Parts: sequence; C-alpha cells; structure tokens
Amino acid sequence: MKLPLALLGALLVALSSVARGAKLRSPPQVLSSSGPSRRNSSLSAPAASTQNGTVALAASNLAAHARLPFSARTDAAVGKVWALYYSNYAGHKATSIEATETYAPGTRGETPWHQGAPLPVPSCSLKLRTQTNYPTENREANLRLAEIAVCDYMAGTGGSVPGCGASGTQVCELSLMVPAPSDDGLFEPHNAAAMALVAYSRLCAIPKSAYEQGQCAVHSSEKAILGGLETSGALRALPSTGFIQLKMEAAYELGLTQVVLPSSSETDYHATTHHQNSTDVLKWTREPPAATFCGNFACVVQQFMR
Repeated sequence: MKLPLALLGALLVALSSVARGAKLRSPPQVLSSSGPSRRNSSLSAPAASTQNGTVALAASNLAAHARLPFSARTDAAVGKVWALYYSNYAGHKATSIEATETYAPGTRGETPWHQGAPLPVPSCSLKLRTQTNYPTENREANLRLAEIAVCDYMAGTGGSVPGCGASGTQVCELSLMVPAPSDDGLFEPHNAAAMALVAYSRLCAIPKSAYEQGQCAVHSSEKAILGGLETSGALRALPSTGFIQLKMEAAYELGLTQVVLPSSSETDYHATTHHQNSTDVLKWTREPPAATFCGNFACVVQQFMR
C-alpha cells in the first residue's frame, strides 16, 4: 500500500523529532586528558568536584604562602618564637617554632644519644614530640635536651608540669611544630633552646585562664634565637665565626633587630665583620640587629617572656 506524500512527510518529521529528543536526553560524553572518565572514576560528581576544589585551594594557598614576603613583626603569643634557620616549609632564613595545644598522656620511648652518650631522663614527667613520625637523631636529642631544660627550670622556680590525665608509667606529651631545617647536621643542633622556650610557654599557659595566659606569651617581634642546649641547661656554642656571620647577615636581611646567641660564642661574634662594622653608619641602610648573649635557659626565658 502506498502512503500519500503528505502523510509520509508528516511521519518523517515526527521520527526526526523523536531522534533529536533522545539525543538531548542522553548523558554527554566527557573527555579529559587530565583525569579518568566518569565511567571509570570511583568518585561521584559532587565528591570529585569537592576533592578537586580542595586540592586546588591547597595548591593556591601554598603558592600564595611562597610568594609572601617575610615580616619579622609579630604579636606576642603563647608558644611561638622565631628561630634563625632556613626551612623549606617557611621558605625564609627564619622559621617559626611553635608549641601546639596538643597535650595528652604518652610513653617515654627509647633513650636518645647526644655526642656519643645516652641522654639522662628528665626530672619531670614531660615528653616533647614534633610533627614527624621519623625524627632524625639530632631532632630526638634536641627534644630530650629541651625536656631536661624545661623540667629543671620549672623545678628551680617552684613550678611543676601541669596534669594531662597520665597514669602509671605514662608521661605528659606536648606536641611541637618544628619545620625540618634545610640541613639537619648543620642547623638542627642549634634549635633546642627555641624548642624549650615554646614548650615552657605553652606549659605555663595550660593551667591559666584565658585572661591570665598573656603572662606566658613569648615576645618575639623582630627578635630571634639561635642556640642549642647542653644537659646542664647551658646554651651550646655555635660552630664558628663564619657561621655566626652568615646568621647575622640573614637577620639583617629579614629586618630583625635582635638575635639571642649563646654566651659561649661571644668571642666568635666579636670577630665577625658584622660586629666590627656595627657602629659604622656608612655600612648600613638601616640599623643592624644587635646580639644579646645568654648562658643558660633561664636567661632565654627572661629575654623572651616578661
């Protein structure tokens, strides 16, 4: 049977409309050279969008942080101090060492060694740890030396470690944020005093009310510390005159006005060109940083907490 031409035309138009509607309702094909297709992805569209957004935001924040100029000016704060060393995390020749609010029961762990001998157990139930689960030998020694200095200082001033709910053989563990230096062997041994300072500041603040915690703040604006510790609480001497010269040059570049150094390095400091030129106004575009010397941890506390 032959269909009239008019009816045949109407049928063709209708079939064409159905085909176009089916094409519009079908899911689009997503082609990407930078990630899996939707069919192969284990993430739903909202989850994938959230993950991509988070990664992009983190990358953006990191890039922005890397572009930020260094500012030595900072408000007094509990558990924060400038340490004069370079870390990839900070991207500058000074790094902020911080004591977090994480304070909980823990275990003492193995005994670290320092200069070929095991370090003694601290006189109080304090344990310090940092953000890494794989600390270097120098980092482990620094943490123990800081524990010893803080415990001895608190005992000497009539204080004690605040409680954390520890029981039995447990100790109270305080977490620090200490970015790894660019050279562990060269810079890490001279960061223990900064670790001890921020730890003591945080422990001082824990039992106090919010209104009283300002008494425990570290005043580190335009001021940094450089020095390791001995088991006696004395600040460890810096390696050489050249080392001190480089550090004072870095302090000047960063706009610091004061650097606290070990008293045992005072003679080496006086041999630096930084010191020799310090009173020559023609050598500087602004006032160079001054060196202050401390013989022990008690002096460090007095310099930064007032």
